[in-house]
Amino acid sequence: MIYACYAPIASPQPVRPTVSPVIRQQLELPFRNRTITIATADIVWLEGASNYTFIHTRDKQRYLVSKNLKRLEEALIDPAFCRVHKSAVVNLAYLYYANYGLEAHLRLKNDELITISRRRISSVRRHVHTHQRLVATSDSN
Repeated sequence: MIYACYAPIASPQPVRPTVSPVIRQQLELPFRNRTITIATADIVWLEGASNYTFIHTRDKQRYLVSKNLKRLEEALIDPAFCRVHKSAVVNLAYLYYANYGLEAHLRLKNDELITISRRRISSVRRHVHTHQRLVATSDSN
């Protein structure tokens, strides 16, 4: 008896290199019957309010946009943004310090205190440490 083994030798389609997604530098958002453009680097944190979101910027402006927090979080591909609570997403570039104790919270550079949800403490801690390592390696280069 003769047995034959058929195994593909090569893929019929060329292998394409993986390309990392492009990080959006700006968000176009509906605001007061017009569309505004906000640079993602200027966003300090986002506060969810039902089907609306307050966007807090570094120039102490607060914009109310008619998109929920989940949709805005999906639009923010930048790894500096971290969901810390059901109603809060924080830009870790503005993080002053983090407390992971009984009353876990983040203190931002503008003295804003953001509570961390109990269920998100471990993921927020990992995200903060990863972000700090990325910033440290980019500063050393």
